[in-house]
Amino acid sequence: HGSSTVPTYLVEAINSLGGAISNAHGISLEQLKEVGRLGIGKINVDTDIRLAVTRNLRELFLLKPELTGDTRLNQMYQLLKAKPEAFDPRVFFPPIMDTVMYGTIPNKATEAVVNAVKQGVMEMVGSLIVEFGCVGKASLVEDVSLGQMADRYRKEGI
Repeated sequence: HGSSTVPTYLVEAINSLGGAISNAHGISLEQLKEVGRLGIGKINVDTDIRLAVTRNLRELFLLKPELTGDTRLNQMYQLLKAKPEAFDPRVFFPPIMDTVMYGTIPNKATEAVVNAVKQGVMEMVGSLIVEFGCVGKASLVEDVSLGQMADRYRKEGI
């Protein structure tokens, strides 16, 4: 199921920015590449993405403390401070849930948070795409709607 690599550099960065993550371990990149050669075509790396996003959020508030002047972002910052062991950004997102759920970006301050989140996702997904030799292969992925997938499952009796 889960196959995050849990990069040490991300854990160290989070902890240097006020986090308190301990005993964080993942699967080595070499092991993941090996299972790919053995036929595994999909791995889940959500923890890596969460770590990168959390690091970016902590760094953003350090570099731009004026963001805490926004009430909702101040609440987000307070959650980051109150939960140093948390690395799942969903712990910090409740104050900006309308942005998370509906893409509502009410001001430049919230836009800075959205950009930090995007950068974290792109960092991890992009680096793993390169590591797994998948650059330029997006066109090989079939675009299938949820309805089409449901039909396929029904036909297979799943």
